[in-house]
Amino acid sequence: MPATKVAAWFRERWLLVVLAVGLPLAEMAVLRACGLSSGMGLAGQVSAPGPFGVFHDLRWLFVFHDSVLWFVVGAAALVVGRALLGTLLVHSAWPGRPPPWHVLIRHALVITAVAAVFLSPWVTLLFGAAVIPLSWLYFAAVPPALATILLLHHGEVDGGWWRRLPPARSAGWMALSFLMLSLSALGVAGQPLPVATAVLVATGLFNAWAWDHSVRAIVIGLPARSRRLAPVTVVAAVLVFAGVAAGSQIGFAARAARDPGVWVPGSLEPGDRVVLLVGGFASGCCDEGPVLQGDEAGLYVEQFSYWGLTAEGDPLPHSGSATDADLSRMAALMARQVDNLARQSGGPVAIVAESEGTLVVTAYLEEYPSAPVDRLMLLSPIIDPGRATYPDPGDEGFGVVAGYELRAVSALIDAMAPFVISADGPLADSVRREAPELQGEAVSDRPAVEELVVVPLADAVAAPVGHEYPIEWIVVPGFHGGLRGRPDIQQMIRRWVWGGAVEGSPVWETMGQIIAGTSSAWQVPGLGPWAPQETEG
Repeated sequence: MPATKVAAWFRERWLLVVLAVGLPLAEMAVLRACGLSSGMGLAGQVSAPGPFGVFHDLRWLFVFHDSVLWFVVGAAALVVGRALLGTLLVHSAWPGRPPPWHVLIRHALVITAVAAVFLSPWVTLLFGAAVIPLSWLYFAAVPPALATILLLHHGEVDGGWWRRLPPARSAGWMALSFLMLSLSALGVAGQPLPVATAVLVATGLFNAWAWDHSVRAIVIGLPARSRRLAPVTVVAAVLVFAGVAAGSQIGFAARAARDPGVWVPGSLEPGDRVVLLVGGFASGCCDEGPVLQGDEAGLYVEQFSYWGLTAEGDPLPHSGSATDADLSRMAALMARQVDNLARQSGGPVAIVAESEGTLVVTAYLEEYPSAPVDRLMLLSPIIDPGRATYPDPGDEGFGVVAGYELRAVSALIDAMAPFVISADGPLADSVRREAPELQGEAVSDRPAVEELVVVPLADAVAAPVGHEYPIEWIVVPGFHGGLRGRPDIQQMIRRWVWGGAVEGSPVWETMGQIIAGTSSAWQVPGLGPWAPQETEG
């Protein structure tokens, strides 16, 4: 675009540019003043086109309301405030003469409320991913949230949005905005103020450009759009939710087909190198030990039982439902099992834990700092749980309404899943109660223990950004919870427990950092210094 046209565009769209650039900078200033660095990746979305702004507002509201009353007040303020801001942005971006103000405000109020309703299930899942950081929750939430935004983004411009899908060109601008907002979060993650400011200025300029082109595409496309009475857009948005539910049911059915296995007593001899294998959520016990042990001479692998030991000291077999358990109680069971193994072998125990198992072993080592453990490998670790929280039923506190929505979602999962998961179950309750002690401790430096963290690449989407950890860390391709069953990881474990070197790829590590930075745009912000330091349970 020639310089004269750029200057003319800035003169014509000056209000659009001021709002699009100024609001992200203002949010950044507020976040820095409040010490909420985890929300910095969201700042560029405050002036983003279409329902991205509603998605931005909902995530802040879900985390930081501290009573039902303030949620209602906040939701009303969200709808009215976002509608007025959207009206200003649409009016400033309209090609030619815009419609009367009251028409634009009416359109904005309706679509803001509708978008908030359709986006709230996905915000709930992201909220859950902040309570217990699981990449599967992120993957279940972000694609349908983006699909919802693509379906509804023309509502502020098109009063008949419900009966016709948006033009492909404006949907393309929403997809490009998703990419640019992700890159914006990567650009501000852990960066000094001058760099973050420059990135947000560039993001705001892009937002203004995207508003201008998307509104133009919708306005130009309107005369040729269908005037059918069927609510095709609403039906499509409902189908997005139904598609996710159907996909989840298929996944749960596949999980249900797995045999939890039975305990086959091994032969533990004095002097053997002993490994305790700790499975994650919905894992059964106890047939994985012999698989990991293989034909390795002098190696004995026993699986941790979430039900404890028999009177003879053997792990009790259980199905996946047993893993919805209180972490403190599991720490006590782990202490008994580790002590039993150390006594029989005459030496320390190496622990290999995955997913929920990393929380159990963290609670165990915090409670028993002199435990007979010399090596610790964490697979798919759950890092910094409790970034967001919610109170017990009937109580008030941060995330109270989000907690009720999470309970509704977990009840739906219960209806589909072959195992029980509850937002008020023992695991979720203990994570909320013990979050101050668990945050950062999973990957803390324990001088008496040789530690290694193995992170699947997919888990980068739920990882906190801007953190450095004091122990060895490698990234491998893979998804959450699927590492301990892989032959290559099993070979790595066997080599590592004997003291062999394990090296990661700098390529995967770099990719993980990029994914973590871009994904931070779509996480919910953490409570940070606002988090309660103690909870009752």
